[in-house]
Amino acid sequence: LCVRHRLWHHGLRDIDLRPLPQVTDAQRQHDRHVRKLPASDIADAHQQARDIIEEWATRSWHPDLTGQWQHRLRLIGAGGTRHPSPWLDAVTHPELLAVASLLLTARDRDADAEREAQARLGFAYQPFPGEPLTQSLRHPGKGNLY
Repeated sequence: LCVRHRLWHHGLRDIDLRPLPQVTDAQRQHDRHVRKLPASDIADAHQQARDIIEEWATRSWHPDLTGQWQHRLRLIGAGGTRHPSPWLDAVTHPELLAVASLLLTARDRDADAEREAQARLGFAYQPFPGEPLTQSLRHPGKGNLY
């Protein structure tokens, strides 16, 4: 991801993110948030967030969010794209960073990250048993539990 040029790099092809300023805005905000955290904690949170987002995308856990992702795909000319794809990775990136941030918050302090999730994720997130993020927030720092 090149924040400055608003491009998602994928092999020989770059995806123009100018229609999706939320992707680079989320990256800037996330970079500020994690600036002083250990790299290993950040990497672990990103991997766990990637797994959660993949689960959300393949199983349509949150229809409103899936609709947002489809809208973003249409904005960058990739409507109808299925997971996995670099285009889907690009349009889900803001939520991946929000999930990673929530996971880091849950590890770092005694916070009600489930309550913070809706504001950070930007959709009507409702925790419920079995949902991947809910599982991870209820058991922070213990790896993927779903």
